[in-house]
Amino acid sequence: MKKHTKALTAIMLMIAMVCAVGCEPDEQDNNGNNNGGGEEPTYYSINIAANPTNGGTVSGDGKYEKGHPCTIIATPATGYTFTNWTENGSQVSTDASYTFTVTCDRNLTANFTSTGGGEQPKYYAVSITMSPVEGGWTEGSGRYKEGEPCTVTASPDFLYTFTNWTENDLIVSESASFTFIVTRNISLVANFTIMSAGSYVDLGLPSGNLWAACNIGANTPEEYGDYFAWGETTPKSRYNCDNYQHCHGCVYEDVHLVSMTKYCTNSSFGFNGFTDDLTVLLPEDDAAKANWGEGWRMPYLKDWEELLNNTTGQFISLDNADGILLTAANGAALFFPAAGFRSENTTWYAGSNGNYWASSLDQYEPDCALSFSFNSGCGSIASGFRFCGRSVRAVRSQH
Repeated sequence: MKKHTKALTAIMLMIAMVCAVGCEPDEQDNNGNNNGGGEEPTYYSINIAANPTNGGTVSGDGKYEKGHPCTIIATPATGYTFTNWTENGSQVSTDASYTFTVTCDRNLTANFTSTGGGEQPKYYAVSITMSPVEGGWTEGSGRYKEGEPCTVTASPDFLYTFTNWTENDLIVSESASFTFIVTRNISLVANFTIMSAGSYVDLGLPSGNLWAACNIGANTPEEYGDYFAWGETTPKSRYNCDNYQHCHGCVYEDVHLVSMTKYCTNSSFGFNGFTDDLTVLLPEDDAAKANWGEGWRMPYLKDWEELLNNTTGQFISLDNADGILLTAANGAALFFPAAGFRSENTTWYAGSNGNYWASSLDQYEPDCALSFSFNSGCGSIASGFRFCGRSVRAVRSQH
């Protein structure tokens, strides 16, 4: 009995071992397939963007495994600061570098704010000097932003004319007002030239006439210059009817000279009833053209009238010379010295009166011609004997 029990016990143990081996389960994948793996990991997308797009750069987007950390970084551009991270319009972090655990897909926005600056602009100095310093005045110097336009303007004193703008002795413009783009520090020189024989002034007159700055025979505006009998082209020491080119000696009737041999519209004034009906000086008898050349002429009556109607007069003293300053609306001006007039070998009223020929004859009394005359009180159109010596101021057309 004992022997049978031992044998049975041994047999039962063997069966149990066989059954245990036969019932061990196979390794399976998470889909029930027998592949020997575990559960497959889950991945989520992290999408990021910058607002505004030029406000900065962002990094850290991509696919991340569920449960893993993700760090996204916002870097502001020049002129911007980082504000916050938002998701669906709600703030999730104010840290430029934001770390979180990935649990789902996310769409995040890095928000930047402009500081209003950007790269600091560069500024340059525009400096202006004048040559000579008393030649006039200028506008436009100062500090300018790089790329900004700058306009410089030169205005000459009435004794000077504007010549040009130079930099390092090189001409950059011959216009009194010109505009350029500032790209560097620049030192400009406004060059002026003192008025002299042959210089002219643009008064902005309707006709466009350019008036000479000086009298014929003068080198500066304040000098008297030469005196001319009307219709003669050279000065002389004595001015009387005996040596006047366009009459036949001193033949008077009452107070009128009645011996005209040229430029006579009334036979009562002509020698033996002479008339030629010439009322304006011919080129060969024009002192301005004869002395200064082609383009210059003595002013017509209408030229003097235009000048007086478009300027304001002021009696002043210039370098110890008294005279009248006529200033136009554009700021340009002419100075006429009070040179008086010449009769015989004497100069009359110099310093107090000025007498300037027109090229126009006095048609009512042709022994006289018209002129612009002034004293300390006012200026007007007058008439005077043709044989007397008076000043000549030249004029020319702009075109």
